[in-house]
Amino acid sequence: MGAGGYGHRTYWFDDALSVAFGEVPRPAMKDLLDQKSMNCAPPPLFAAFCAWDGGYMITQQALAEAYGPFTWPWGDDPIPQDPAGWTNYNAGTSGFNAEKAPRYLWPVVGYNTFANDLSPIIASPGRFTTDLSVIKPFAGSNESWMDLGGNMIEWSANTAGAGTYHGWTGASFEGHVYPRSWGGGIHVLDKYGKGGARCMRLR
Repeated sequence: MGAGGYGHRTYWFDDALSVAFGEVPRPAMKDLLDQKSMNCAPPPLFAAFCAWDGGYMITQQALAEAYGPFTWPWGDDPIPQDPAGWTNYNAGTSGFNAEKAPRYLWPVVGYNTFANDLSPIIASPGRFTTDLSVIKPFAGSNESWMDLGGNMIEWSANTAGAGTYHGWTGASFEGHVYPRSWGGGIHVLDKYGKGGARCMRLR
């Protein structure tokens, strides 16, 4: 990456390491980035984190059950780019300006920031309360699988702990759309700034 390089990872480097990698220093400090969904890391790292946290990287079967028979976890409509703000789907990151603001932005930064750093557009978990599964709510509460439809596209594991991975499912803050699409193997070293994964626990 060249000087003033473009990126949007949500894991933190100090300014010296950012510059060493050819990036600009981050406008968001570590405590803000730590609240956001993690991205741009290979699937085994997500799987290792989930194991450390006492769970598993989400499986294809669990994603399919959370979606149920629908195009999206909440049903067939509305689509992610519905103006009501159903999800954090933003179509086309190159066009943000005063007339086309990102759907989610934290910390609040000037539009010139997006030339080098899109991390403020990546939401913290649970910020879009309508983006949840109507099929798999947690028993006895109003909670459910959240953010499945539109913050980052997600990888899944074939089976818990198997070490093979598939992608993508969902939609991303940048406008990628893969509804109910968990087919297609991915390399264990793949990583992508618009993609991440989630953990699950067997009950």
